[in-house]
Amino acid sequence: MTTSLLTLRLELAGGMPVLGASIVWVGAMIALPLRDIFGREGARESAIRHAVIAQVVLVIALITRFLPTIAVWRVLIGVPVLGLIVEAIGTRSGFPFGVYHYTDRLQPQILHVPLVIPAAWLMMMPPSWAVAAALTGASNGIAFVLVSAVAFTAWDLLLDPRMVGWGYWVWERPGRYPGGIPLSNFAGWFLAAALITALIAPRFPVPRAELSPVLLLVLVYVVVWLLESMGQAFFWRMKASAALGGTVMGAISLAAVFAIRRFL
Repeated sequence: MTTSLLTLRLELAGGMPVLGASIVWVGAMIALPLRDIFGREGARESAIRHAVIAQVVLVIALITRFLPTIAVWRVLIGVPVLGLIVEAIGTRSGFPFGVYHYTDRLQPQILHVPLVIPAAWLMMMPPSWAVAAALTGASNGIAFVLVSAVAFTAWDLLLDPRMVGWGYWVWERPGRYPGGIPLSNFAGWFLAAALITALIAPRFPVPRAELSPVLLLVLVYVVVWLLESMGQAFFWRMKASAALGGTVMGAISLAAVFAIRRFL
């Protein structure tokens, strides 16, 4: 492959800013379990913050390549603000997730919600939208909203057991899902993700096989699935949630990848 072709493909994918953000993000994700196991006290929380910030930066770098400026700002402001509101309501009322509360381990916090939480909503919403666009072939509508919510909720099948196991939030009435997570939690995630998608999601181009920022958002979702599943299975010994969450998120990831082949 010639240098000019490589340069063209890199530019189509977002250029050097996206490449640099991708390298930093993958490094932060790989470093998380290593820092958790071998780092000093507080290394785990620092590694979580760095991984979330790195993915947020990458997602911003990608969506700015194909969305109008006003749509980018709507996503950057709307998703974390609505995520924070939903979490604040949830910790006070038990709706829609179930009765839970955050501990003081993740700082800083606002309204008793760690700020890394709404940032995490921002880092995974656009990849979930890209997956939904691949699976539905649409950029909006009911099917797009529902599939986006399913894709986003599938990630929580892996996330919640790990974060609860680390003591970042506590369920007042533990449930049957690994880690003591009540099933109402996932219903709440689905409802909240569907609402935020319906209110905030811009028109997403359907990802195609050629290298593009939208395709890279799908790959972000796939990489999160792979690293989260392997981390839980091999580093943190959470085999039940790795198997269940990894299977569901993996099925969605692979379905999206194969769906993209339709657009060759």
